Amino acid sequence: MLLPGIIILLSALLYFAGLITALVGAVKTIIAAFRQSVFWGLAYLFIPLAALLFWIRHWSEAREGVILRFKGLGLALIACLGFYCAYLAAPENVQASFIKGFHHGFDASRNQPEPAPVSQPLQIAHEDVKNAQAETVVLETKANQTYLQLTEKRKTLDTKNAVAVHAFNEEAANYAKIKTRLAEQQKELARVKKQEQLLEDQAAAIANNKDSGIVIYSTNWCPSCKAAKEYFSRRNIPYREIDVEHSPEGAAEFQRLGGNGVPLIVIKGDKMTGFSPAWVEQHLAN
Repeated sequence: MLLPGIIILLSALLYFAGLITALVGAVKTIIAAFRQSVFWGLAYLFIPLAALLFWIRHWSEAREGVILRFKGLGLALIACLGFYCAYLAAPENVQASFIKGFHHGFDASRNQPEPAPVSQPLQIAHEDVKNAQAETVVLETKANQTYLQLTEKRKTLDTKNAVAVHAFNEEAANYAKIKTRLAEQQKELARVKKQEQLLEDQAAAIANNKDSGIVIYSTNWCPSCKAAKEYFSRRNIPYREIDVEHSPEGAAEFQRLGGNGVPLIVIKGDKMTGFSPAWVEQHLAN
């Protein structure tokens, strides 16, 4: 962490030095325009492209300020490259934290109303998705950079140089490991997104009072649960689903009802373990 910190400090100093230099150059150019005439000075400040025209027609007077201005902008650009190098030199967990903080700051800058309160499991699911997205971006960036580096090295690789070939093969093996980690991370991202969507659907069903007295306690791997949900969906019968593996509150309700298997279907206070269309139709008719 010491090297990235030093690079950031030097880049920050260089960035502010560049901004100050560019500002001094801009002021010098404005003064030169007013020295030429009041018209040129006002045009420089308020008329688009007048500055460029002044540079061309009165280069001898504008040269010092213009050169100073572009020198300052060049220093600021070099400082930005320094910040990027510090990011690349930082550990992966620091990179992930930076990306997460950047996205959080960008979202916070939008003028939006406060979101409605959500349950603790849903809050945790939101955080899991954000963290997984940040880690995926870091791995994708690293994989792309490594691939480009390998492509360039392959063009100039001396296949007769055993040492160079061995080093290249080690880098290629490291790239393969990064790709494997990226594939695993993408699967994890898909998993936490699915869990987040499930909890959001449950929260929406509760908020909109869509359960109509029908609750299905289920898991995402249960075939009978899937059959029960498809049955209700085909008949356009609203219900509330609670995944007992991902909802602590739902698991507690499941235990209080004496659940010993899934699906546990509750219709107007009556309950059934498993799925029987005949039982459902009978209780819906009552």
